[in-house]
Amino acid sequence: MNIGVCGYYGMGNFGDDLFLKTFQQIFSNHIVYPWNSHMDQSKTERVIIGGGDLITPYSFHPYYFPQALENHPTWVYGVGIVDNYPEETWPPDQVEKYRSYISKAKSASFRDQRSADIASKAGFHAKVRKVQDIVFAYSEKHFPIKRFSNRPTIGICVFSYPSYPFENMVKLSMHLIQKGYHIVFIPVINHPSNIYSDFKTCENMTKSIKEISPAASVQTLPLLMDLDLTYNYIQSMDFLISYKLHPALVALRAGKPVFALSQMSKVSSLLASFGMDKYMCNYQLPYEEIQAKVDTFLKESTQVIQKYEPAIRSAEKESLKQILALKKEIESRKFVK
Repeated sequence: MNIGVCGYYGMGNFGDDLFLKTFQQIFSNHIVYPWNSHMDQSKTERVIIGGGDLITPYSFHPYYFPQALENHPTWVYGVGIVDNYPEETWPPDQVEKYRSYISKAKSASFRDQRSADIASKAGFHAKVRKVQDIVFAYSEKHFPIKRFSNRPTIGICVFSYPSYPFENMVKLSMHLIQKGYHIVFIPVINHPSNIYSDFKTCENMTKSIKEISPAASVQTLPLLMDLDLTYNYIQSMDFLISYKLHPALVALRAGKPVFALSQMSKVSSLLASFGMDKYMCNYQLPYEEIQAKVDTFLKESTQVIQKYEPAIRSAEKESLKQILALKKEIESRKFVK
C-alpha cells in the first residue's frame, strides 16, 4: 500500500524527521513517503497528516492539508496546535478551512491535551482524542558512543530565532563549566538551507565561550549528522538543557534529566507527565533566576527521573499500542477512495 505522510519533512528538523521515521518503522510492510506535489495522487492509497504543530488556526496551511488529497482516506494523527496566538485572534474563515478538511478524516488524534481541547471546541472533528507523542514509539538504535569528557556532560539544544538569549546562555555555560561540567552543543535542525538551522548558533556559542576562556570544556557537534546518531548523542549526555520538545523526550527515554528553557505548553505538558515540570522556565526570565533553577535541577533531578522511569516506560507502551491501532485501521479493507 502507498501511504503519503503530510508534515514538515526533509528540512533537517529532528522531531519532525523522527515522526516520519516512526511511521516508516510501524508501516514497514508498506511504502511510506513524505507527500509533496511531485507524488502521484492517483497512486496514493492512504494519507496520514501527522507530527508537529501542523495546525496554525490564524492561517490555513495547504502544504500540510493538500487539496489534491482532500478526498483520500485520511487520518490526522499526533498533530499539535500552535500556542503562540490567542484563540480570539484566529480569523473565522481560516478556522473553517481546517474544520472543513479535518472533519472528513477517518479520525483526528492530537499530541497533547491542550491541542485536543482546542480541536474539540473548534469542532474540527466529531471524535477528537489525545494520543501519546509518536516519537515514544520510535524503535531506538543503540550506538556505542564513548564519553565526551571525564567531566559530567551537559548537552544543550539551542534555537536560532532572534529572541534567543545568546549572552545569558554564554554566561550560564561559563557558570556550568566553572562548576566542573563539560558542555556539548547539539544541533538538531541541521539542514544548511533551513533558515532556522541551529548549527551556527551552536558554533557561535562555543566561539564566544572560548574567547572568554580558551581552555573551557566545551564543544559543538558536527552539522548534518545522521538522525540516529543525533539521537544517540542526546541520550549519551548526563543532563540535557533544551529549548525544544523532542530532544527532551529522547533524553527522558534514556532516563536522563532534562531542564527546559521554553514558553511552549507542549514542553510543559511533557515534563509535567513525568513529574519534572519544576525543571522548566521561561528563557526570558532574568539570568539570576535561570541560573538558580538550573543549579537546583543539577542537584535534584537524577533522583527525580529515576522515580518516574515506570511512567516513561508506560508512555512508550501506550504510544506503540495507539499507533499499532492506527495501522490496523488504515490497513482495513473497508476504506476505499
